[in-house]
Amino acid sequence: MLYFAYGANLNLRNIKRYAPRAKPLCIAKLPGYRLVFRRYVDLAPDKHTSVIGALYEVTPKCLEALDLYEGEAYQKIEVTVETEQGPRQAVAYVMKPAEIAPPQLAYYTIVARGYADWKLDLEPLRRARFATVGR
Repeated sequence: MLYFAYGANLNLRNIKRYAPRAKPLCIAKLPGYRLVFRRYVDLAPDKHTSVIGALYEVTPKCLEALDLYEGEAYQKIEVTVETEQGPRQAVAYVMKPAEIAPPQLAYYTIVARGYADWKLDLEPLRRARFATVGR
């Protein structure tokens, strides 16, 4: 099974803590969404943008562990992501309805480290963070 990560689980150390058998595969793009912060990073529907993240191959046990890690705040959805090898079906986690709110610095740092791990452009993450300023 494939898992699309766009937040804290981009961080290779973080995901290994919760899903040690998760195998990093490639960078992937999820069209029709943008990043937002609701204290934690989330996906918001937006037909004009896309979110860059990473694809992992996960075992059923990994998925169970990710379900526990994401907890009650998130729900699992099926998505189609674009990769260099073509479109792929994967699961991703999105938050249940919550207010836009800034992240704690420690959490943001974990996510930013994941962006560095995958050599992703940090600008979309920064934009999402600063969109919460003044809220």
